[in-house]
Amino acid sequence: MQERIQKKDRIHVTAKIYKEENLYLLMQALNDIQDLLNLHININEYGKGVDFIGFIFVLEPAARDFHPNYLHYSKTHKELTLQYRLPYEQLQTASSEEVFSTLIEYFLKALDTYHQADAAALNEASDDIEDFDFTAWKVDVERWFEAEGWMAAVS
Repeated sequence: MQERIQKKDRIHVTAKIYKEENLYLLMQALNDIQDLLNLHININEYGKGVDFIGFIFVLEPAARDFHPNYLHYSKTHKELTLQYRLPYEQLQTASSEEVFSTLIEYFLKALDTYHQADAAALNEASDDIEDFDFTAWKVDVERWFEAEGWMAAVS
């Protein structure tokens, strides 16, 4: 997937995967989300504090809690990284539609979780996020998901 990232891409969506079940379906959905966001959203329009947003979705059994949910912001690099766990057991036998709708659902859950939380409370090593309108960015992400018909998948 590294070759998919171009200089103009400011939003990167990827996953840490324990086993390869549904790998293709998951990566296809991740690529669709990443492409839509990079096509329609310029994160620099929401402030000068963030130049790059990385979403990392974790697909591993609940008993393997090696990769917890977290938020990290680097003021030096102006990078925001959000890591969020997906329901491993649910996705093992999911159809392509179920994988996609689950990913959209958890993407929005991640945004809600981090929108409501303080960066320092989630990760003490993280800097405070400065000069970035997360609320407006979240609203625009939801608007583009709606325009693509993706919000219906989680209703």
